[in-house]
Amino acid sequence: GDDVNEYTLNTAWDFSPVTTVIDGIEVNVLSSKDARIVDSIVQLAQNGSVIGSNKANTNAGENYTYGNSTNLWGATLSYSDLSTLQVALKYKPTSTPHRDTSYVYSVQLKIHYT
Repeated sequence: GDDVNEYTLNTAWDFSPVTTVIDGIEVNVLSSKDARIVDSIVQLAQNGSVIGSNKANTNAGENYTYGNSTNLWGATLSYSDLSTLQVALKYKPTSTPHRDTSYVYSVQLKIHYT
């Protein structure tokens, strides 16, 4: 069957140095996925709902960075939003039916600010 796994941090992230303007957000995903598995959703989320733009890229490799130092993903974020910021990932096969596999090893969130 299809498995969907959701993981939540035990404690909120400490973004105490960020007190001014958020300039951009980078998300690095390290994964392992069969050749027919591609991005469907790579998007920021808060309180279980996606926000901003979907950055899915069907050409993304197994170690891929989405966004950059000046990209806000189409979202309006402030310092107070950062402790509840999440990343939503969804992969899909390019053709069905198949029993391909994918694993996400890490998701790194980098906040650029001034």
